[in-house]
Order: sequence, then structure tokens, then C-alpha cells
Amino acid sequence: MEEAKKGKSAGPDDLLAELFLNLGKKAKLTLLHFYNVIWNASVSSDWRKFVIIPILKPLKPTDHPSSYRPISLTNGYCKLMERIVTNQLNYFFEAYKKISDLGTKEIQLNKQDHFSYLGATFDNRLSWRGHAEGNTKKGEKKLGLLKRLAGVTWGSSDVLSTFCKSYARPVFDYGGELLATASKICGDIIDRIQNKAFRLIPSAFSSTPIAALEI
Repeated sequence: MEEAKKGKSAGPDDLLAELFLNLGKKAKLTLLHFYNVIWNASVSSDWRKFVIIPILKPLKPTDHPSSYRPISLTNGYCKLMERIVTNQLNYFFEAYKKISDLGTKEIQLNKQDHFSYLGATFDNRLSWRGHAEGNTKKGEKKLGLLKRLAGVTWGSSDVLSTFCKSYARPVFDYGGELLATASKICGDIIDRIQNKAFRLIPSAFSSTPIAALEI
């Protein structure tokens, strides 16, 4: 609970981190009992709801949806429980380096800073930076083919635009729901690879402002 960040906006339940930080001992025990009850039952469907706030990117036109970066605000009760579960799992894996495999042998658990599942990269802080960098690395390979097409005589901007939307952009945007809760740095990483594609399609200079290409 002490790890809760102050000064952050509330989610759909309108509960700020300051409320939990100022709870008394009895209130904290009651809250812990509440978490234990729902752990053995089910999580409220309201906890799966969140508020999305669109934040305008610097120097972007206000009348285009892609000019905004979504920020997700989740329920205070949900965020606190996620932090409790994460800390307990970290403690378990730190304290018990080995676990029994069906009682027959021991398996050494190696701590990893990140892992991939279904194309999404998770890190131990859930910052999603590794996922953004992975999308960028895959996107660079896609842009390599786009550059070759841009050099042939039939590679008009319409053809390149269609090819980029169907071949390269799905790689840039993969797991976009995860990046909705990421920091601005992760958004900037994705923006840079997308901006390369935007400049490549009309054969624009690398110094051409993106705002001019969106007109």
C-alpha cells in the first residue's frame, strides 16, 4: 500500500491512492479480509472497467484520432490488489528458488526480467517498453521491403500506402491495448517507426514534419 503513487487521477470508482494510504489499522485489516474473500470467489465485473483519457501528442492536429494517445484509469481497489498479488509472487519466487515437479524432481527457477507470450513482451515492471521495442524491431524489417518497393517505377504512393497499411502497420500496432497503459516513452518508440513509414510513402525527406504529411 505504501507503494501507491500520490497525485494520480482516480478511475471509475473515484478512489485516489491517498485514501488507501490514510486508512487506519482496523480499516486495513477489513480491506485485507475483503481481498481474501474475493480471491476465493470472483472479482467484480466493475473492476474490469476503466476510463480512457485521450492525450494529444505534441504538434499533432486536434481533428485526427491518431493524434491522441490513450491513457487508461483503472479502479483503485483493483490497482491495489494487483500490487499485492505482484508483491506476493515476487516474494515467493525470491524465497523459494526451487519447486517440486510432481514430487519427483526439483526444477531450478531462473529469474527473468521479461518474457514473451502470444507476441506480447512482458517485463517485471509491466512498463511494456520491451514490447514497444520489439514491435519497432519487427517493423524495421517490414520497412526494408517497403523501401525496395519505393525504388521501382510502379511504386506509386497509393500502392505503398495500401501495402504499408496491410503489411507493416499491423506489426506497429500489435498489442496496442497494452501500450494504452504505457508511458509516453513507449508511445514515442512506436511513433518513430510509424513516422519513418509516413515519410517513406511519399518519398519525403527525413526532416519533413509529420504534421505536413498528415494534411
